[in-house]
Amino acid sequence: SSSSSSSSLATVPLIKFAVLGTLSVGTIGLANVACFHLSIPVMQVFKSAKILPVMLMGTFILKKTYTCTHYISALLISLGLMIFVISNAKVTPTFSMLGILLVCGSLTCDAIIGNFQEKLFRDYKQLMISESLMKSKIFGSISAFVICVITGNLMPSVLFCYKYFYTVSLWI
Repeated sequence: SSSSSSSSLATVPLIKFAVLGTLSVGTIGLANVACFHLSIPVMQVFKSAKILPVMLMGTFILKKTYTCTHYISALLISLGLMIFVISNAKVTPTFSMLGILLVCGSLTCDAIIGNFQEKLFRDYKQLMISESLMKSKIFGSISAFVICVITGNLMPSVLFCYKYFYTVSLWI
C-alpha cells in the first residue's frame, strides 16, 4: 500500500495538484464574489445549468462525446437560462454583467475540476483519492493565502477567525 503511494509521488507532477487546488479556490471565490452582483434566483439558475460547462470541458479535456438527448437537454437549458436572465435583467436591481461573468467563471472552474480529476485518475492508475485530495487542498490553501495577501484580505481573515474561533473550528 505504501509502495503504491510512494510510486504515485514520483509519477504525478505536482503542478497537476496545484491546478486542481487553484481551480477549487476559483470555484468558491468567484461564486462568493458573484453573490454581491446577482440575486439568489439568478445564482441558482446558473448553478442548475452546470451541465453546460461540464459537457463542454468533457469534450475538450476527455474527448467525450454525448448522445443526441444530452445535446438537446443542454440546448433547452441554455434557452431557458437566456430567457430567465433577459427577463431578470429588467426586473431585479441586483443583476450585472460582472456577476454573470463571475458565476460563469466559477462554473467553468468547477467543470474543469471534475473532468481534470477524471483524466488524472485515468492517466495515473496508482493515484489514490486521499493523496489527490490532500495535495490539491494543500495547493488550494497556498492559492487562497496568496490571494488574501494580494487583495489585502489576510489580516481581516485572520481577525475574523480569531474573533469567531469556536465557529471556525467547527467548520474545520
